[in-house]
Amino acid sequence: MADASKTRVAIEQASENERARIYRKISLRLIPMIFLCYVLNYIDRVNVRFAKLTFQSDIGLSDASYGFGVGIFYVGYILFEVPSNLLLGRIGARKTLTRIMCLWGLVSCSMAFVTSPATFYLARIHSVRPKLASSRASSSTSPSGSPIACAGG
Repeated sequence: MADASKTRVAIEQASENERARIYRKISLRLIPMIFLCYVLNYIDRVNVRFAKLTFQSDIGLSDASYGFGVGIFYVGYILFEVPSNLLLGRIGARKTLTRIMCLWGLVSCSMAFVTSPATFYLARIHSVRPKLASSRASSSTSPSGSPIACAGG
């Protein structure tokens, strides 16, 4: 939180040229990461559509069950949006983005272990948790504050 207020003060005190340089630096660092999050989000959503074809025969998933599982994603989105934004304010953008990307990968991999419609629903609810706040902007920490290993981190 202190870093965000320092940045805000620095931008307010900067001249027009300095301000343009600061915004350019922010854009060059943030936009590629947000674009990567967007692409991975798109791949995740498309993969669920492709998975439907095999889910129906493998785990006995009906069209209604699939529709409910896809729709329940938004229930999770609504439930976890506020806590994720509160965490963003506490730990900062860098840690939030790292948390999002690492957890998102783990949850996406866990979709391979879906064996019933109930586990599909559970995986869809939990698949939203890491994604929240990614558009607002994480070296990764566990809930206790200790560092955790993350690919690429």
